Amino acid sequence: MTWPAWLFFLSVTVVGVTDFISHYVPNFITLPLMVAGIFYHLWADNWVASIFGASACFLLGLVMFTLGGMGGGDVKLMAAIGAWMGLYGALAVIFVASCIGGVWGLGKLVKQGRLKERLVYLIQGAFLTFVGGVKGALVIERIPEDINAPLPRDVIPFGACLAAGLWVFMLLASF
Repeated sequence: MTWPAWLFFLSVTVVGVTDFISHYVPNFITLPLMVAGIFYHLWADNWVASIFGASACFLLGLVMFTLGGMGGGDVKLMAAIGAWMGLYGALAVIFVASCIGGVWGLGKLVKQGRLKERLVYLIQGAFLTFVGGVKGALVIERIPEDINAPLPRDVIPFGACLAAGLWVFMLLASF
């Protein structure tokens, strides 16, 4: 791996640890990381894949942000990963990160003793929404827009999942 790739890998790891500890993804790391990825690939003559990856990952994250499923820092981190890895590599990392987040979330619900309650709520809401046509029956808890507001107890730091997903992807890619 080249030293810029190591710097990218280290930066995402730092962001993941920061998100795990404080539920905050720092813009002063993610935004320069995204720009550096685009410039690196501009220099390496692969700028189309970098810009396409960053744009697609940003739009995917923006949809999740709009639905209240992730914070704005996670969106920018996804765009930075897309800028460095291109669309296909970034989607693989996001898929692995989503699997890690899903297992983490299920484990958290089991630990809190709320798994059955949440599953019944989701199944009833989905049934009423999709079969019964009842609007608003499936309400998913949103992340608050105010960064000083308390987070819901079910929140998983997705930046940490993205960093772990990058680790798993790099480990599997090395074989």
